[in-house]
Amino acid sequence: MQEGIERLTCLKTLGRVIVSGDKKAYKFECLRNLNHLRNLAMECRRVDVGEINKAKFKNKTKLLSLGIELSSSNTNEEALKDFQPLPNLEQLGLSSYRGASRLSLNWMMSLKKLRKLSLRRWSGFERLSLGKLPCLESLGI
Repeated sequence: MQEGIERLTCLKTLGRVIVSGDKKAYKFECLRNLNHLRNLAMECRRVDVGEINKAKFKNKTKLLSLGIELSSSNTNEEALKDFQPLPNLEQLGLSSYRGASRLSLNWMMSLKKLRKLSLRRWSGFERLSLGKLPCLESLGI
């Protein structure tokens, strides 16, 4: 991976970035200062609990579209629970979840402007609590 992505503080779109704790990918803390992002797609490999918070998603007030692919069996519901996207999010894609049979993402209730939700390649869950999504126009499962 190229070094220095954290210095691109005016970046608005970042597609298909690989994040994890290893040397072959960016670390979540590299996303910390990218507060102008509007569109972000990331593949999460080997996410440890607490790592997602290092990206400081709470400061990304302009983020409208987010895609998260969980590409490792080490990525679990605890790591997803750490994720706190902002209420301005309009599109969310979560793919390749493998975890608990009952998943409740409390932060999903804060997504009052979410218009499009896509859940792809999920396995091992029987029940999913999404909360109230008053603006949801499109749901893909």
